[in-house]
Amino acid sequence: MEVRDGGASLETPARIRKESTALLERMDARDTVIALADTGRMFTSPQFATFLRNMDEKGDRPAFVIGGPYGLDENIMRRSGTLLSLSPMTWPHELARVLLLEQLFRAESILRNFPYHNGAKV
Repeated sequence: MEVRDGGASLETPARIRKESTALLERMDARDTVIALADTGRMFTSPQFATFLRNMDEKGDRPAFVIGGPYGLDENIMRRSGTLLSLSPMTWPHELARVLLLEQLFRAESILRNFPYHNGAKV
């Protein structure tokens, strides 16, 4: 699900708050929020696969949140069960979405022993 940021006419803090409010309104109480942040936890692909398998085994429903150009509001960060970093570098949110999708596909491939990932198994 995509949420538009607050709009260029707003000052940056108000823009971030507006986006945060829209994101929080779309979250379900059952969601285990995983916010992407450059300060988050970094995984290898097999570690990420294990992390997702453990969430599934606990019955958690992951909801990944990628912030807009100015990042995520503290309300989203507090709502998150995990902060996830794809890299210590900053990426445009559109590219971060592609990187996350690739890692989700790779994790599923690892868990199903599908030969997409050529590295270590979990």
